[in-house]
Parts: sequence; structure tokens; C-alpha cells
Amino acid sequence: MIQIIGSKLSQWDVGRRVSVSGDATHVHFANRGDSEAVIMEITNGEAKIPDYLFRTGKDLFAYAVKDGVTLGSKAFAVRNREKPENYIYEDDQRNYIYELIESVEDAIAEAERVTKEMETQIADTAEAAKQANESAKQAEAAAVTAAESAVTAAESSAEAKQTANEAKETAEQTEANLIDKLCPNINESGSIVACEPVEGYPLTVQADEATKVYRCGKNLLGPTISPQTTNGITATVDEDGTIHLNGTATANAWFYITPTYPLPIADYVLSAHDYAPTADVDNFGFQYQNNTHNVFGLTGAGATVRSYTENQIWRVEFRVPSGKTLNDYTMRIQIELGTVATAFERYRGVETFTLGETIPTLDGGNTIWADSGDVSVSGKADPKALFDKLTKAILSLGGNV
Repeated sequence: MIQIIGSKLSQWDVGRRVSVSGDATHVHFANRGDSEAVIMEITNGEAKIPDYLFRTGKDLFAYAVKDGVTLGSKAFAVRNREKPENYIYEDDQRNYIYELIESVEDAIAEAERVTKEMETQIADTAEAAKQANESAKQAEAAAVTAAESAVTAAESSAEAKQTANEAKETAEQTEANLIDKLCPNINESGSIVACEPVEGYPLTVQADEATKVYRCGKNLLGPTISPQTTNGITATVDEDGTIHLNGTATANAWFYITPTYPLPIADYVLSAHDYAPTADVDNFGFQYQNNTHNVFGLTGAGATVRSYTENQIWRVEFRVPSGKTLNDYTMRIQIELGTVATAFERYRGVETFTLGETIPTLDGGNTIWADSGDVSVSGKADPKALFDKLTKAILSLGGNV
């Protein structure tokens, strides 16, 4: 169904296309290990492969899709090769901030190299002074001169080392200034806040009523499932959060996943990923603290659910109907803040901080809330994440970046 047009794929290729037969209207492209795919429209039986997917040298996966249904897929090997010196592709501007930071890091490395050379010179000079002192009986005057030269060299080397350290501090400050000037501010507040900050750039959290602050990744649902076996169906969970269901249901088999921490009142979206949309699993949804339910069938990637003060989310539930036989039926479940389901991200745990502490950031999505009341979160947004979202939105509309 999907074929490469032209020669085999190589790293740093540009302008490559695939031909697609059948009824598919779009092709989803991704590198091995990517959590999201880029959507490209099929025109006259062909679709363009985004140039930036050839930068890493990782194998390419292509999925032929129509109306949200995958009709076929194919993996293509990408041969690694050296980067051409005149290599240019359409979306080089994606990493312009990081290229500036890389230049600063190169300057720091050069300063460290100069420091090391000066330290070696100090050691060599000290050794020369020692040898001169051993010859003092024959040439006392020469030994004194050599000793004085060693002291002078040591002072010069110390000054050079201090200069190199100052250069390193300046470079680090320059990097911080770049983040301050070029990265948008994060100023969000509410009962729970989701953001994508610059990795390593801390978040500041303020709250009037709280004493503890919690930080989690985007996915708020841990992979622990209960029961592990019920009414003939066994459930197991991989480290990446994939749920496997096997067996024949002798009666309705209910399974539950409870969030590690109670979630504040907010809009959340519950989504299931990588599952087979059949009637083998149903009643997929939320169960609330007051034992009421909000369920929906596995017919889409997710559904939005609103929780209220008297009706907080207790756990996620789903059912295998009596008589159903499952052979490694798989899916991955995610709860995230908001009203739109996004790509699955494995659960990365909840870390607790005392109010007033600086909150270190995770790469990707960060979700912040407190043990009581609202929180106000400030920091610096990751421009790459913002640009990626914009790029995917443009590509999904058939545009070019």
C-alpha cells in the first residue's frame, strides 16, 4: 500500500515522497521511538515525507489513514551517513534557540580547554624550578632566577584560570539571559495547572492555603490496575503503561485504576490509546467519589469529563463483558488536564514539595497542584514545544513549514 518513490532512504535526505494505493487520505509519519506522528495529506496518490524526520538517522514508520482508521502501515530503514556541509531543509528554524545555546556551550568548552593547558604549564614550570634548585650548588644565581620565573608563571597561570572561570560564568549567564529574553513567560493559575516549561529552568509556585505542592508529568494516571485477575480475565501492565488483557470472561469482569493522589476540581480528558476499537471492552470511563459513573464506549481516542466539588474523580473503570475471549488485547490509558486528548505519555510519578521550594521541571508536560486551594505557577515556556504544536497544526491542515 505504501512505497518509497526513488532510491532507499538515507539520513539527511530532503524532498522524499511515498506513493500510496487504496482509499487512504493521509499518511502519518514518525521516527522510531517518537510519541507523536506528523500527518501529511495524500495528493494524486503521493505524500511528502517531512525533511526533519531524516535528521536523526532513525528508521521511519508510515501509516495510511482514512477517517481516523489505519488502513495499512510500513517501516522503512534509514541508512546513517555524514551530514552534508551545505545541508539545508525547510524547518531548520525549529531549533534556532538551541543552536544559540550550543554556541555558548562551545565557548564554555573552549574556556575549559585553555584552563587545562594553563594548569599543565604551571606543573611544567614547577618541575623546571625543582630541577633548577637541585643544580643550585653549581649555579646558585641561575637557580634563584629560575625560581623567580616559576613564581611569575604561576601567578600568570592563576590569572588565566580566573579569567577562564569568569568566561565560563559569563557564558552560563548568557544562556540564562537567552532563556529570559527568548522564551515566553508561564503565568498560569487555578486548582491545577499544566505547562511545558524549559527543561532545567525551575518553576515558582505560590498558594494562599497550601503547605504542600505536587508535580507530575502530563499523564496523571499510574499504571497500577486492580484486580489483576477476575472472572477469567487476567490484566498485566508493562513499565510503559501498556495494559494486556487475556482470557475468557466467565462473568462481567470489571477492572479499576486509581490515581496515586486525589485530583483537584477541574476539566480532565480520559483517553485510551493503541487499542482495537471493538465491543470486547466496554463501560470505559470515570467512577466518582459518590459512586456515580460517567462511561463511554471505546469508539474514539478520548472523551472530556467535568468533575464537581461533590463529585470528585475516584478511579477509572472498564469492563470485559461476560463470554468475551481476549488474546493479548492491549491499550494505554491516560488522564490529562484539559478538554482535548493528546498523544500518550507514560506516567512518571508524583513528587511532593514544600510550598516555597523551587520546583525542578520534567522534560515535556508538567502538571502542578497543591494540597489545598488554587496555585499560581510562573516560569519559562519551552519554545520548541510551542513550535512543534504549531508545526503539527499547520501540517495537519496540509500546509508546509
